[in-house]
Amino acid sequence: MPRTQAISPRFAGFRWPPAGTFLALFLCIHVPWAARRPLAAPDEIRYAEIAREMLATGDWIVPHLADAPYLEKPPLGIWVGAIAQGLCGRSTFALRLPALLSTLITSCLLARFLRRHGRGASEAWGTVSIFASFAFVQVIGSAHVLDPLLSCALAGATLGFASGALARHPGERRSALLRAGLWLGAAFLVKGFVAVALLFSAALPFGVLSPGGRRALRGLPWMLGAALLVALPWSLAISLREPLFWHRFFWVEHVQRFLSRDGAQHSEPVWYFLPVLLGGALPWLPLLGLASSRSTLDGEPRQIARLAACWVVGPLLFLSASSGKLGTYLTPCFPGLALGIGCLLQRRASEIHSLVRIGLRAFAIIVALATGAVLALFVIREHPAIRLPSPGAASATVWLVGGLGSSWLLLRAARAASARQLRRRVAWSLVPLGVAAALAFPRSTQGWRQPEQPLARHRDWLRSSDTLIAEYRLLVSLCWSLETTDVELVDKSGELDSHHLRLPLSIGELSSRLRNDVLPDTRLVCRASWWNDHARELPEPTSSFEDDGIVFAHYVAR
Repeated sequence: MPRTQAISPRFAGFRWPPAGTFLALFLCIHVPWAARRPLAAPDEIRYAEIAREMLATGDWIVPHLADAPYLEKPPLGIWVGAIAQGLCGRSTFALRLPALLSTLITSCLLARFLRRHGRGASEAWGTVSIFASFAFVQVIGSAHVLDPLLSCALAGATLGFASGALARHPGERRSALLRAGLWLGAAFLVKGFVAVALLFSAALPFGVLSPGGRRALRGLPWMLGAALLVALPWSLAISLREPLFWHRFFWVEHVQRFLSRDGAQHSEPVWYFLPVLLGGALPWLPLLGLASSRSTLDGEPRQIARLAACWVVGPLLFLSASSGKLGTYLTPCFPGLALGIGCLLQRRASEIHSLVRIGLRAFAIIVALATGAVLALFVIREHPAIRLPSPGAASATVWLVGGLGSSWLLLRAARAASARQLRRRVAWSLVPLGVAAALAFPRSTQGWRQPEQPLARHRDWLRSSDTLIAEYRLLVSLCWSLETTDVELVDKSGELDSHHLRLPLSIGELSSRLRNDVLPDTRLVCRASWWNDHARELPEPTSSFEDDGIVFAHYVAR
C-alpha cells in the first residue's frame, strides 16, 4: 500500500476540538468589540480615571475620583484596572482586558462544571458558546465596567455551591463550599453586599429544591467563613482610613438605593429587566420554543436545569424589586440562562420544534431589514442627529457583508438537522454583524458619551489654560484625558454628589468671577446642550467652538 494511503486515514476523521472551536468563537466575538470601541462615558471613563488616580497616588486602600474619596464601590475592580494600566498602558484594549478575561474565566467555569457532572466535551463547550454569543454578553462582557468581574465571581460562587449540593461525600462538599466562599469574597470586593444578595437569591431556592441542597445549606458557615477571610483585610483597612465609610457604603449605597422610590438613581418600572433579558438573549431567544418539549430529565441533568432556573429567576426578581435599575445589573443572570438553554437543547436532541425554526427565520429577516435601514442612513444624512461613518463604499460594504452574513447563518441554523448543528450555527450567527459593528462603531457615535477623541484633538489647547472648568458630565472625562485632577466643577454635582467633591461653582459665581477678571485665562468645557441653556448667563467668551457636541469656550481677562 502506498505510504500516502496508509497515512491519510489518520486525518480523515479529524475534527477541531470543542474547546478550540469555542476559543475561536470567543476571539471573533469579543476581541474586535473590545479593541475598536472608544471608552464610553460615564462608566468606562470613570473606572479608568479611578484606576489612574490609584496608580498616581499609590493609595490602594481608598479609591479616589477627581481627587476625592470614591466610596461607592469596593476596590477589587479598581485594583485590576490599575494593574492593567500599569502593565499595558492606557489603550482601550488594555483597559478592557480584565473584563475580557473575566468573561473567558466565566466560560471556563461553566465548562468545567458541566464536564465534572457528566456532560461530554461537545455539550459542555457548546453550552459555553451559547453564553459567549449572547448579544448582551458581546456588548457588556468586554466593557471596562465592574459587571463582567462581578458575573465571573458570582459564577464561581454559584457553581461552587451547586457542586457542594451535588457532591456525594462530605469532604468533597466542604471543598466545593470553600471554593464558593472564596469566590463570594471576591464578588463582595467587586460590588459589596449586593453580590451576597445575588448569590443567595439563586443558591437558597436551589438548596431548598435540590435533594442534596439541604446538606449544602448546612455547610454555609464554611462558605461564609471563606468569604470573610477574603473580604476582611480591606474592610478593616478602609474602616481605619475612612470612619464613615460603612455608613455610606452599606446604608446609603445599598439600603437607601434599594428602597428609595422618590428620586432614586436610575429609577425604572418593575418590569424593566424583562425586555433587557429577552433582547440580550438574542440570537438564542427563538430556542426558548424548546421549552414546550414533553421529554423529561432525570438525575444530574434535572438538577442542572433546576440550577439554571434558580440562577436566572432569583436574581431577576431581586433586581426587579430594587428602585434603581440599569441594564448592566443583569449581567450575572446570563451564565445561568446559557445553562438553561443548553439543557433545553439536550432535551430535544432528536428533533427541533417548529417554533424554533420559525423564530430563527423571523430573526434573520429582522437582521436583514435592520441592515438595510442602516445602509439607508448612509445615504440620508441631512438630519443633524445622524452621525455615521463617512458614506464611503468601504463602510457600506462592511455593514452589508456583516448584516447579510448574519442573516444567512441564521437561515442555515433554521435548517439544522440536529441540536449540535443548531447550536454551532446559532453561536456563529452574530459574528459577522458584531465584527461589522465593531469596525464602524468608533466613528459612528461620539460627543460627550464618547469624548476621548474630541478632547484628545484639543489637549494642547486645554493644557495651556490657567483655570480649567467643566460641567459634571465632562469633568471626569477631562481628568482622564489630561491626566490631572486640577479641574473645577460648575453648576451641579449630579452623580458626583456621592463622591464628596468640593461644592461646584454656581452659574452666578462663575459669571461674577469671569466678569471681575478673577480668572485671568479660563477654558470652559461642556456639552452643547448645557451651553445652549446657560450661555446667556455668562459673559461673552473671547472665543468658542464646538467639536462633536462638546463646546470649548475661552475667557481671557481684558
